[in-house]
Amino acid sequence: MIIARGAQNTMLAAAATACAVPFVAKAETRVSVDVSAGATAASNPYLLDGADTQAVGANLTVDPSIFFQDEDTSVTLDGSLSLEKFFGRYGFDESVALAASGEHRVDERTTLAADVGFRSSESAARRFFGSADLGELEPGEFPDGAVIDPTLGNLGGRTNRLDVNASVERVTSPESVLTISTGLGLTRVESDLGDDYRDARLAAAYVRQLTARTSLSGSVNAGYADYLGRRAGDGLYVTALAGGEHQFTESLYLSAQLGASLTTVESLAGGQHNSLSWAGNLDLCNRRERATFCVTGSRAAQPTSLGGLTTVSSLGLSYARSIGTEASASAAVRYARSSRFQDAFAAASSRRSELISVSGTYRHRLNQRVAAFATPSFTSIADENAGRRENYQMLLGVSYHFGRLR
Repeated sequence: MIIARGAQNTMLAAAATACAVPFVAKAETRVSVDVSAGATAASNPYLLDGADTQAVGANLTVDPSIFFQDEDTSVTLDGSLSLEKFFGRYGFDESVALAASGEHRVDERTTLAADVGFRSSESAARRFFGSADLGELEPGEFPDGAVIDPTLGNLGGRTNRLDVNASVERVTSPESVLTISTGLGLTRVESDLGDDYRDARLAAAYVRQLTARTSLSGSVNAGYADYLGRRAGDGLYVTALAGGEHQFTESLYLSAQLGASLTTVESLAGGQHNSLSWAGNLDLCNRRERATFCVTGSRAAQPTSLGGLTTVSSLGLSYARSIGTEASASAAVRYARSSRFQDAFAAASSRRSELISVSGTYRHRLNQRVAAFATPSFTSIADENAGRRENYQMLLGVSYHFGRLR
């Protein structure tokens, strides 16, 4: 997602200002690298079946970031490389996340944006469903609510996901904004259970400001999923939503939309399976000077690696707080579930996948560049055909920041 969900009120205010006052900014470039090393104890890090799965290991993580901005253009490049080795068992795991995004203001009313993202890991359940970043949220913005395929957590082996998105935003009047966006995605899994697929998406969203604190919004999102090497499971999905945003106080914002999702899926027998279900988005954030709390929820049709299109429901809770001048704490809960669906790859019935992720981090700054941290976490996956598997984990480590101090 190119623009944080629920940020329309902020965009309208900024757009109205830009129409009246020329935007002037000096060119700026920031480069930084965060390196962390730590020790991990886990009860079942790869969420395998069986009793003897606990392990202790070490990990090294490198997070580079480059940011450039001038009068009309901003570009962000960032990534994360995590190297993990559990002693005595399992292999060496390299998890990678890369992202590039850019935004260009064509004129006072038109803005172009694009982003590319890639993720790869041997443990999608632990790496793909982490906590939301609340540190960069502006008033009126919400964490990225994009839902990753929750069935990936039930697959063993490496999982790769590539996304490419682009959008054009047009301020049609001082009170309204129209955004057209498109995207392509590719999911590949090294598992006997999951299936590779690619998807294409096209969306339109319209926001109209009613008062200084309230706006109405509507959107239509259409996509097509193509499962590689077979016709069964391919399908079209369309989600239409309508709702609004409201600012209750200087720190409390709400965004809510309700609608429906329609799917048409190619069946194994050669026909099509159609379904209609309710869909919606919910975002609530209270951003104060030293603490931020957010709730995000969504329900819509999307492709899944275990076959065909299905309704995916997601709920997330995130909290971050500064403690004095040298410490901070954060916590996050993420729940995602794919509903039962007609299995397009086998003549069989249906299945449901579920993922729960709970994590917290306490970070204490030892000096301007060095910090110590502790991150306990819990991950649970369940599948109607494979049962439930859980992992309890503790990570202790230190980090060093290279580059300009925050």
